[in-house]
Amino acid sequence: MITIKTNIDSFQSDFETRVDSVSLNEILEKIGNYQTEEMSKRFDDGVDANGKRWKALTSRSGNPLRDTGALMGSFNTTISGSSVKVWTDKIYANIHDQGGVIEPKNKPVLKFKIDGHYYSSKKIVIPQRKFSGISSKNIEYINKLVKEYIEKKLNK
Repeated sequence: MITIKTNIDSFQSDFETRVDSVSLNEILEKIGNYQTEEMSKRFDDGVDANGKRWKALTSRSGNPLRDTGALMGSFNTTISGSSVKVWTDKIYANIHDQGGVIEPKNKPVLKFKIDGHYYSSKKIVIPQRKFSGISSKNIEYINKLVKEYIEKKLNK
């Protein structure tokens, strides 16, 4: 009779411990942080997720959506179940991201101030300067990030 002794039980236990160390929340947090950084870079570069340049400013000098940096610095992440959401609480974010027209509701004209000068207009057209979205490059990087995270956890 031949007896073969293995350490399969300890291997299985060690492997199960490694699998249990994989945390969906950690992965989603990494994805959310990455996407938040990517969206901030779009403000720096003045481009959308696919590299298309934003329309230049026409009524003042400087870079679009960079006057105060408030919008660029307002992104947060929320993890819910198996998804992560990158969001902002700035009420003007959507009009800049999607573009649109602002018209007065209760007055004949809009009144506003730019660089210390007062203006009025019957409507203001805001061009789309899309900072949201996920590009194919982002998807590739997120897949790589998830793969590396899991490999690191399983190869401890």
